Order: sequence, then structure tokens, then C-alpha cells
Amino acid sequence: MYNNKVLLIDDEKETLNEGKEMLMSQGFAVDTFESGTDAWKTFQNDFYPVVVTDLRMAKKSLDGIDVLANIKKVSPNTQVIIITGNGKPDDPIKSLNLHAF
Repeated sequence: MYNNKVLLIDDEKETLNEGKEMLMSQGFAVDTFESGTDAWKTFQNDFYPVVVTDLRMAKKSLDGIDVLANIKKVSPNTQVIIITGNGKPDDPIKSLNLHAF
């Protein structure tokens, strides 16, 4: 059975709203979270074949690399896409080593 759910995570509300609108216009069911920690808690109870997460988030939250690592431990086939506006030079390598899409 086809699952069109996407989990979208970003600590910037405007980015979440724009991303959700774009994905929904393409037929995806989108759940959004401003916190990597809250998104991870939800992911543990519900399956998402695709997760799109910001790399850097508020200090009180799991960041995108943490979300990616946690998801891949329990659901290696979930595709995790990392987005960022302010990454560090080694972030792409870390992401790819954890099998980001």
C-alpha cells in the first residue's frame, strides 16, 4: 500500500508553512514540527516513508543529524532529506555517512 505521508521539521514557522503547502499541492499528507525532539517522538509511534528536516534547530531540540541518526536506527528504509541555510563544511559528509537522501 502506498504511503504518501511526509514528516517536515524546521524551527522556522514560515519555512514549515511554505514547505507544507508545496508538498500538499503535490498530493502528500504532511505533518509538521518545529522541534526535532517532538518529531522524533511522533516518528516512533507512526511510520513516515519520507522525512524532510532542517539541519540546525533550536538548542533545546534534536538537530537534523540527530533526527537522521535516530530514524535510520529504527527505520533504515525511510528517506531522510536534510535542508539547511547555514551548515558547516563537514555536515554533508556526516549526513551522507548516515545515509541521508
